Amino acid sequence: MLSELRIENLGAIAKAEVPLQGGFTVLTGETGVGKTMLAVGLRLVGGGRGDAARVRGGAERAVVEARFELPGPDVLDDEVREFLDSAGVDLDDEDVLVLRTLGKDGRSKAFIGGRAVPLGTLSAFADPLLNVHGQHDQLRLLKSGEQLAALDRFAGEKIAGPLAKWRAAYARFGQLGAELAELQSNEEGRAAEAERLAEGIRRIAEADPEPGEDESLAAEIRRLSDLDDLRERAHAAHLLLTGEDPENPEGGAAGAASALGQVGTILASAEDPRLRELADRAAEAGTLVAELGLDLGAYLGDLPSDSSALEAKLDRQAQLKALVRAYATDVDGVLRWAAEAQARLERIGGGTEAVAKVQAELDATKAELDQLAGKLTAIRRKAADGLQKAVNQELAGLSMGGAALAVGVEPSGKHGPNGADEVGFALKAAGSGEPIALAKGASGGELSRIMLALELVLARGREQVTMVFDEVDSGVGGRAAVGIGQRLARLGRHCQVLAVTHLPQVAAYADAHIRIEPAEQGAAASGGKASQVRQLSREERVVELARMLAGMAETETGRAHADELLSKAEQDKG
Repeated sequence: MLSELRIENLGAIAKAEVPLQGGFTVLTGETGVGKTMLAVGLRLVGGGRGDAARVRGGAERAVVEARFELPGPDVLDDEVREFLDSAGVDLDDEDVLVLRTLGKDGRSKAFIGGRAVPLGTLSAFADPLLNVHGQHDQLRLLKSGEQLAALDRFAGEKIAGPLAKWRAAYARFGQLGAELAELQSNEEGRAAEAERLAEGIRRIAEADPEPGEDESLAAEIRRLSDLDDLRERAHAAHLLLTGEDPENPEGGAAGAASALGQVGTILASAEDPRLRELADRAAEAGTLVAELGLDLGAYLGDLPSDSSALEAKLDRQAQLKALVRAYATDVDGVLRWAAEAQARLERIGGGTEAVAKVQAELDATKAELDQLAGKLTAIRRKAADGLQKAVNQELAGLSMGGAALAVGVEPSGKHGPNGADEVGFALKAAGSGEPIALAKGASGGELSRIMLALELVLARGREQVTMVFDEVDSGVGGRAAVGIGQRLARLGRHCQVLAVTHLPQVAAYADAHIRIEPAEQGAAASGGKASQVRQLSREERVVELARMLAGMAETETGRAHADELLSKAEQDKG
C-alpha cells in the first residue's frame, strides 16, 4: 500500500503532502482546485506518460514522491526484482521510496530506492502495487483486447500455465514460418552460396596451409634473400676456425683450432705447474672451437647452392597471400573460414531435406497450437460464466434496473499472441432478448458502473494493490451512488482504496476524507492560484458533505442532512 505521497508543482498544487492510510480514502474539493492532480501524480509514480503542460506555471519541474509498503519482494516480477537487485535497490526493506520528476521541457526521470531506473522498470515495479482508473478509462471496456485481458485476470492461475505454453508455441510457430519462407524464397541464392563455399574450401584444401605458415615463410624468405652474404660470412668464419676451405681443400692454412692445439702442447710440457694448469683450459677452448667449426660447416652445407629454393618459397607465399586476400587477414583466419564454410555448407546443402524438416516442425507446432487453442477456449468459457455472475452480483446494488453483463467467448480461427478467441462484453437489459455489445448498448453511467463492478471483482485476492478511482462515478447519482460508496468501502477492507469523487453519497462511506482546497492567502507562488491538501475531522466532513450536497455548507439544514448521510454510512459499515 501507499504510506506517503508528496507532490510539488503539479497543476494547481504547489506543494502538498497527502496523508494516507489503509482502507477507503476519499478526496474531494471544488472544481478547479486540482483534485485530479492527485490521480495524475499517482499515474506518474506508476510509470505513466507525463505531460509537460501539467507542470505548474513558473516551475522548472514537477516532483511526485510515493512510499510503497511492500508485502514482500515476491510480489514483483522476477525480471524487475533482478534488475533492481543489480541496481543496488534494497528490496528487503519494508518500504520503497519512488520518485518521478517531470520537467517543463517534457523530460522525465524515475527513481526507485534512490536509484535511477528506466520508465519501463518503474511501470513494471508499480504494476502489481498500483491500479489507477480515470473517468475516461471506461472507454477501454469497449475494446475486445481489454475485455479478453480482464477475463484472463479473472481466470488467474487456471489460464496462466496454458497461456504461457501458447505464447511459447506461438513464438516458435512464427520463427519456423519465417525460416521456411527464407528457405523457399532463397533456394537459388542458397545454391549460389553453396557453390561459392565449396570453391573456397577446395582452394584451401589444395593449398593445405599450416597454422602460422605465413609468418614462418616470411622469416625464411628474409633469410634466403641474403643468401650470398650468409654464405660469405659463414665461410670466412669457418676458414678462420679450422683453416679448411671447402672451395680449395688443398690450399688451406692452419686455423684457430690447430693453433689452440699447439698452445696446449707447449703449455703441457712446461716445468711451471701454473703453465701446465693453463694447458687444460687451452684444450677446452680447442674443443669448443672445433665444435663451432663443425656447426659452421653443416650450416654451409645446408645453404642452397642456387636461387631455386628462394623462388619456391616466394611462389608458396604468393599462393597463401591469394587465399588471405580472398578469405581472411592471415593464414590462421583462412583455416577458420574453411571450417565455418564447411559447417555452413552442411546446413544449407540439405536443400529439399531442410525444407521438409522445417515444414514438419511447423506442422507439429500448428497442431500443438490447435490443441492449446481448444484448451484456452474451454478455460475462458468457464471463467466467463463465473465473471459475469460475480459482476452481476455487484451490479445488482448499483441501480442498473435489472440490466446484466454477458461475457461471450468464441473461437476466431485466427491465431494471436493470446490465443484464438474473441471475447465480447455485452449488456443485457432486463426482460430483453439478445445482449447488445457495450459499444452499442451502454451509456456512460452504465459503463462507469460496469467498470467499477469489474474492478471490485478483479481486486479480490490482490490485497497488495492500491486501487485509485478518479471520478469513475461520473454520470451516476442517487441510489447508484450509495451502492458505489458501499462497494468501495467493502473493497477498502481488503486493499487500500483512494477515490476522487464529486458525490457526497460516495464520500460518506470513506474511512478517511481528504479535501483539496485553495491555499491560504500568500501561499500561492508565481504560478498563480495554489491548492493545499488537508485531512478532515468528522465535523469538517459534515461541512464538506453539506457543500457537496447542494452548496449548503453554511446552513443548518444542509449540515443536518450531511450529518444524517454520514451517520447512515457509518452505521452501514458497522
